Amino acid sequence: MKVKDVRLEDVCKILELYKECGGCAPYHVNPQLILEDLKKAIEDDMTRFIIEDGYRIGSKWTGHSKLAFKIEYDQSIQPIFKTNLDRSIPYEKKLEPIAEASAKQFSKKVTEYLNQKSSVPE
Repeated sequence: MKVKDVRLEDVCKILELYKECGGCAPYHVNPQLILEDLKKAIEDDMTRFIIEDGYRIGSKWTGHSKLAFKIEYDQSIQPIFKTNLDRSIPYEKKLEPIAEASAKQFSKKVTEYLNQKSSVPE
């Protein structure tokens, strides 16, 4: 899905999938802000850097997890669940396999959603 085709309902669905896969509900980042940042990122490199680094909205494993959006050169997007576990902390190191599996599950679900949206004629 290209940035220009992303709607508010798509961002809401991406956040819903993030939560289903262990992400936390953001209190300081809302779907409208994410959508505006995605649209702005096409022209503004700093905004693009920020959303590719990710919004730190946490997960059930750590408050450092991020929801990021990679924007390709053709302006297609790929949401990414960055677990950001600190492997030097024994507790977080133990959680790594579970968190990484959840991040992969998110990637699969969001890719299916975006592919489905891209294949539906408007």
